[in-house]
Parts: sequence; C-alpha cells; structure tokens
Amino acid sequence: MPVTSKGGTISNPLRIELNNPDAVYQPGETIYGQVALTLSNEQHPRRVTLHAIGTEFTNWGTEPAYIARTHPLDATLDMWTPKREGEALAAGTHTFPFAIGLPARLPPSFDGLLTEIGYGLKAKADLPMQIDLHADVGFIVLAVAPAVEDKPITIDAGDEAGRLISLELPRSVYRLGEAIGGAVHVVRPGAGQSRRLTVELLSRERGGAQGVWTEYVEREADFRVELERVVEGTTYPFTFKVPDSAAPSFSGEHSVLTWHVSARLDVIRAPDLIADAIIAVVESG
Repeated sequence: MPVTSKGGTISNPLRIELNNPDAVYQPGETIYGQVALTLSNEQHPRRVTLHAIGTEFTNWGTEPAYIARTHPLDATLDMWTPKREGEALAAGTHTFPFAIGLPARLPPSFDGLLTEIGYGLKAKADLPMQIDLHADVGFIVLAVAPAVEDKPITIDAGDEAGRLISLELPRSVYRLGEAIGGAVHVVRPGAGQSRRLTVELLSRERGGAQGVWTEYVEREADFRVELERVVEGTTYPFTFKVPDSAAPSFSGEHSVLTWHVSARLDVIRAPDLIADAIIAVVESG
C-alpha cells in the first residue's frame, strides 16, 4: 500500500532486494539480499519476517486423489522483532540483510503439463491496528546434474524369430542445445517382415499423487526410414538436437522428468522391436 511522506508517495514501503539481479540460483547456494522497510512516521511493528517458500504441485484432475502439493523449501526468518516492549522504528528507511541457504537437493523450477515447481520470497511487516505490509519476489532454481557416468550406451532388442536391432549412443549425458549423434544397427531384420525404422528423442514427464502415477510424453524429434528391402547388418546413423529451451532431467518428491532415445522396428504381424536408452540432459551452462 502506498505511504505518503514529505517527499511524495512511496509506492513500495516494503521491498525485497536481491544481491543477484538475475535471481537464478543453484541448489546449495546462498541467497543474499535485504528487506527494506520505509516508514513515513514512527511505527511499532510486532515483527518483520521473511519466508522462503518452494512449492511442488502435481495435478491431472479435479479429484483430490489426483493432486499432490509439497514444499521442498519452507523457511522463515525474523528480520526484526522488538527487543523490549514498546520499541519503535523511526520514520525513514530500515534495511535488514538476510542470507538463506538453499538445500543441496532441491528440484528445479519447472512448468510442465502435470507438475509445476516454483520458488519465492515473501516479506511481511506486522503492524498493529493497521493493514500489514507485504512484498514478494520470485527466483529460479536450476537443475542439479544427475550423478551418472557419461559413458557409451548400447541397447539391444530382439525377439524369438531372430530379429535383432542395436541402438548405440557414444555418450549418456548431454547439455541443452547440444547435438545427439548415434546409430541403429539392424542386425537381423527378418525376411520381408520389417517395414519401418523410427528413432525418436522423447521427454517423459511423470507425476504422482496418492500413490498413483501418470505420464506425459513429448516427442522432441524423430528420424524415420521406410524399409522395403532391409539388408542384414545395415547401419542407420541419426542426429538430434536437444531443444535449447527444454527442461533438463530431474527428480522431485512426486514428479520426474527423464529423457530417452528410442528406436522402434515396425514388424508386420508381430510385436515391434523397441530399444530404449535413458540419457541425462543437463543445463547448458
């Protein structure tokens, strides 16, 4: 609410000022800043507090069984409390510095189809006999790189009829915006039974509530080959680019995002052969 002073109107009497103007943080980092309170006359606040809050919200329906809400970050700091009864804050601007350490295993900020994860700071000046002052500011938490070894991946898929394909990737960890190069070897296609080879880059978002999980699949890119005459031992190379603006791999309390390279050999009158490789996608920086 605006406060009138001799110098004019103060539009934001309570403010949160971050030392990092980008408001982007890694898990485990410390958020430094200050709460600024500008008073036009002497006041007797009960307290000035700062609340750091993170919310992981999963929802895929209107029923309570399909909704989960948790708080991976929930901490309150007292910025100012009276040391004695009747202690006042004089007219003018008062600043209260703060340092909030983020947990090392926070899920990242995320806006998906099933789950939203957001973070913010909320300040409050509790004023007796008046409307309390409030201020809030959001911040972004980046994803922690999964603890996986970056090594080549080979996934084979075969059936009882002797058909066999092999999906090969030179690495298992990729950055946003990076190219993924690999190959599918049609080792034994089966005589006249294979008609199409499809390789896809997929992201799979999973959300859970009350022990029930659902999944949403986003097809980020694909590579297709029509196989009228498949020669045994044929190799099909492919290249995908991980979208620059996509979300990296992460795991929250009731939400998960994984990335996959999936090769499918379409077989006539028989189950398809599917070779699926899970890769880790990390931040570009």
